[in-house]
Amino acid sequence: MSEEPIYKRGRNLTSESGFRIFGADAAEDDPNLKEYFMETSTWERVMAGHTLLVLGRKGSGKSAIFRSLTERTIPNTTVVPITPRTFALDILNTFKTKYPDSPFNQEIAYATAWRYSLMLELLLAIENSTGNLKFGGEAGVHEWLRKNIEFDTDIISKTVAFLEKWTLNKVSLSQLTVELSKSGKRGPLVGHDIDQTFFDIQDALDKKKYLLIIDNLDEGWINKQESRTYLVGLVLAAKELSRLENLNVCIFMRTDMFRVLETTYQHMDKFRQSIDYIKWSPTSLRRLISLRIQRYFGIKDESNDVTWRRLFDEKMENGFETYKHITERTFLRPREIIQFCRHAVDIAAKYKKPKVEPKDIRTAEIEYADWKLNDLSGEYSAYYNNTEDLLECFRRTVPELTMAELQQTTEDAIKSCEFSSVDNDQKKVTVDNVIKLIYQMGFIRAKVRNHQGRWKYITSTTEPNLICSTIAHWDIHPAFRSKLVIKGQSGQTPLHPTR
Repeated sequence: MSEEPIYKRGRNLTSESGFRIFGADAAEDDPNLKEYFMETSTWERVMAGHTLLVLGRKGSGKSAIFRSLTERTIPNTTVVPITPRTFALDILNTFKTKYPDSPFNQEIAYATAWRYSLMLELLLAIENSTGNLKFGGEAGVHEWLRKNIEFDTDIISKTVAFLEKWTLNKVSLSQLTVELSKSGKRGPLVGHDIDQTFFDIQDALDKKKYLLIIDNLDEGWINKQESRTYLVGLVLAAKELSRLENLNVCIFMRTDMFRVLETTYQHMDKFRQSIDYIKWSPTSLRRLISLRIQRYFGIKDESNDVTWRRLFDEKMENGFETYKHITERTFLRPREIIQFCRHAVDIAAKYKKPKVEPKDIRTAEIEYADWKLNDLSGEYSAYYNNTEDLLECFRRTVPELTMAELQQTTEDAIKSCEFSSVDNDQKKVTVDNVIKLIYQMGFIRAKVRNHQGRWKYITSTTEPNLICSTIAHWDIHPAFRSKLVIKGQSGQTPLHPTR
């Protein structure tokens, strides 16, 4: 039940208000997500079965879409959520150690193993959604599951168990390739035993749609060859299975993880038409925040501006809009603006205020900047060593840098903090490549003149493929300035170009 509006009760914000209004950082921990979930175009395309890969950076809302799909009742569709407990690299390594001569350490083998595991999940869903029928078209499914399935094992454990089974049966990789090529229009052959259920599966698929959604792949993710090949196998398997009528497989993956796969395996480029990148704008984020505030105050059908002013002053002490001030310190991701707003409310609550004042936002900004730096370093720790130390080297008195200053600062930072890639590839830590890296991370912004001669800022959020060598002026993203003690005209100009 929604609380009575604060201003009508004559009460101030409390220590619980921040969480009650904005919810938890992680979608899976938010008890009220269903009440204010925002149905985006990405959500709609996944619902329609038009997307194989949903890509987004950490905190962009992948898990919120995943959870919403699992909790919704979709007409004539069964949603099958799959969440590995961890990436379980240790399971892969154990398999390699146990069977050093096994041919199944290549992507075609992993793709086959993933097909097997995903087919298991499909068979279980068919069994459960048809009321455990033991006769008719589902009888073959039930009989196969009764003989073969271990219900309490994680999907990654099932995948490796399949590889072990084929290894013990002394099936060579060349034999596997031949068998796969024989499948033709009959469907993906993932092993003679499970393939016998194919016609029963088709029978079930004729009656309703099945949507297999996979999330949580970044838990325990390490940027190693085994991990990369394993994920490539998953993408290949998902694509293969999605060719079946009324069956769609959708993978939720961090953008940085897919970028590694894309640069390592050239054929990943052919999946571009099946990819949906999660993108947010200041306008859509404002709606997301407004839905949460409206739920708290128990109101509906109110403009976003009016809703925002229920909780925040319209302008900062310098006349700049409070909402723009906050969004300028994010990478336009839901988790960031939720964290910032919740923290500002918590600070206002300490002083028993009914609304958040500009001074509360300034105070929240200091700790938020520290969170952002730590979060960014953690996001890229799978690829680079000493990322936080590298970024700390950019402490300065003003945010602006010329290209020459940026190059010199970057060169000094690489040397002083011994910045290196996890795979010890020296090409990745050249000055030019590190500048490109910190731009893609969002740590710096390009500063260019628009056609009217005014400065505008370009970030990797809106221009991920910017050619950094063509930019003469840069500045450090406002999200980090409070942490790095940088002074400047922060908050006076919009973060994104005016179009």
